[in-house]
Amino acid sequence: LNCAKHLCRLNYAKQSMSHLVELTADMLEQTNRVQQVENAFRDGLKNDQFQPFYQPKVNMVSGKIVGAEVLVRWIINGTTVPPGEFVPILEKTGEIADLDLHILDKACKAMKHWKTAEEPAIPLSVNFSRRDLDIPNLAKRIIDYYDYYSLDRDDIIIEGVHLVPGLINVEQFKEFANIYFFVLSSDEEAHKERFVKRAV
Repeated sequence: LNCAKHLCRLNYAKQSMSHLVELTADMLEQTNRVQQVENAFRDGLKNDQFQPFYQPKVNMVSGKIVGAEVLVRWIINGTTVPPGEFVPILEKTGEIADLDLHILDKACKAMKHWKTAEEPAIPLSVNFSRRDLDIPNLAKRIIDYYDYYSLDRDDIIIEGVHLVPGLINVEQFKEFANIYFFVLSSDEEAHKERFVKRAV
């Protein structure tokens, strides 16, 4: 037990990027929760437990649906786990990238089905974490999904969640030159969509 508590202190300190601190019940519960999510995440992907939910975007003037935001839900044995219980943990562990790419694949597959069936298709927006910028060749991987499903660049819009202006450097901007990429500022005063448009 003492060993487990010591590991808990180390893990908590690492996650919070702070010095070693005294163990509390809240810390122990949080660390246990992180371990539970980490242990279940891979099985969840393998068993297709992460599913996309489509939230309509409505033009307030015309009342028409002009797009949809793709939201992720973790469904385990019929029970839906709220994103707030696993997304922050996956962002800390860096595994959020695998989840975001998984949902992108789901969104592309759905869009391909609609277009093949000649059903009305609206642009879909897929959220990407700022941690995803650590993925090598991220833009290329996104474009590979478009090409694999024979989609247009504006069928799926990538939205960067809580990205602050300037976080994307020049090289990354060049990589995103062939896709639509929205940067959402985390600044309360500038909580408006900043649009980095493809350079064509």
